[in-house]
Amino acid sequence: MSRQLGVQDATEEILSNPVTFFSEAFAPVDSQGVRYTERILVVILGFFALEVSLSVLYNAGSTYNLVSYFFKNHPWLVWPVAPFLHRGIGHFAANVAFIYIAAPVETRMSKVQYVGLLLFSGFLAVYADGLKLAVFGSEPHVAAYGASGFAFGLLGYGLSSIADTDWQLTPRWWLIVACGISAILLVIKNSLLAVSDPISLNIGHLGGLLVGLLFGHFGRAD
Repeated sequence: MSRQLGVQDATEEILSNPVTFFSEAFAPVDSQGVRYTERILVVILGFFALEVSLSVLYNAGSTYNLVSYFFKNHPWLVWPVAPFLHRGIGHFAANVAFIYIAAPVETRMSKVQYVGLLLFSGFLAVYADGLKLAVFGSEPHVAAYGASGFAFGLLGYGLSSIADTDWQLTPRWWLIVACGISAILLVIKNSLLAVSDPISLNIGHLGGLLVGLLFGHFGRAD
């Protein structure tokens, strides 16, 4: 069983022995408990591999150019799978990393809750961001995509689901807490900047985080 650390112990170990702490924090978890998240990661990886292959095959120059072309010319093909598409290696790697880190959050959910989180934070939040761009943007063609909404949803759920615990957590869960707090700070920063530029509000991030926090507060599985 993984070690349980309090706030002080976790902080001291990060400062004194970060290799041990982070090797435990990033270690693979029981695949049976996170099987749905693992499958979603495989789907995301598969779509990105397809994006890269098509970019090379058609000399698109980048996956961003390829995805933009499809949103402009064949939107009916890409909107249904928008949450699984990414504009480049950085966008892809960041979302995969956050989802991988947050994978143990799945163990706190029922199957129904997990599907609901995926639909509302992964799909609906992205589509809401696309609707914002369509209504308020100046560009004739709209593109909103990526798995960050779902990543923020998992992190929000994780934070909310442990809010009433004694905060004795494994290194992996402390990493989830740190990423969740980072997600909150990122959303706050974006929201403040959006006061002067409303179109820049990232509804995918904001919506995904709020969905996760609400699901975690009201729907935690025992």
